[in-house]
Amino acid sequence: MKRIGQFFKKHLKKFLLAIIIIAIVAGIIYLSFRVYDRYRENLLTDPAWIRENVNFVKNDEGVYEVEKNEDISIFSEDYQNIIEEKIDSLKDSADYTLENPLIIHNPYGTGSLSYYLYYTDSD
Repeated sequence: MKRIGQFFKKHLKKFLLAIIIIAIVAGIIYLSFRVYDRYRENLLTDPAWIRENVNFVKNDEGVYEVEKNEDISIFSEDYQNIIEEKIDSLKDSADYTLENPLIIHNPYGTGSLSYYLYYTDSD
């Protein structure tokens, strides 16, 4: 028993230093995760970032689909407005007719069986 007590007395400073270093490293890791979470939260609500990371991609059938970062919430007003702006941009980019309509699969992300269809007629 005396040997154990002597061992702890002899190495107490090293033991305390190791505990302090572990505590500091743990604190740095914790704070870095907190900072990153706040950064992601602010980024995902930034309209400019959302605008850059939401795109329409045309598939093999000629139907546009929304390509976006999976963390972007489809239920935010910014997302809905940006989708509307992008749809308007697509509508202005070509002359869509009944024979060649603009078709977007589930543009707002709220109905997996929905399609947005746009065309103009001669009238």
